[in-house]
Amino acid sequence: MNELVGIYVAFLANWDKLRALSADRSDLCRVMMDGETVGTPYYFDGYALRASCVGEVFQILNLNHPADYHQRSLSVGDVVVDPAGRVWVVQGMGWKELDTQTYPGSDFQAAAKLGGNLQHARANRIESEVAHV
Repeated sequence: MNELVGIYVAFLANWDKLRALSADRSDLCRVMMDGETVGTPYYFDGYALRASCVGEVFQILNLNHPADYHQRSLSVGDVVVDPAGRVWVVQGMGWKELDTQTYPGSDFQAAAKLGGNLQHARANRIESEVAHV
């Protein structure tokens, strides 16, 4: 991953919603242990910050929280969109790039362009899908 200075948008998984998703907590484990994503409804709206790479985003949101940042630290399963629109998922070791041509990568990418608003990104995708029917 090359350095790309600009605005990154971080989306944190909503652990409470993930716990309620399945009785055996398998979905929560998939996100927390395997760094998978289960869809944008299980993530909080994004937080935008200036950085030079996803590693710096991780460092800022874990070690140097900005004054206006009031969420938990960035963790496995959380998602970061870089200034080029690439979507990255935090893994146990490193990062995995998501396909932005399919869901949920496309919604994270769209939400980043909307200032991190996942609800608007989902609504726009659904409107587009309905219009093509």
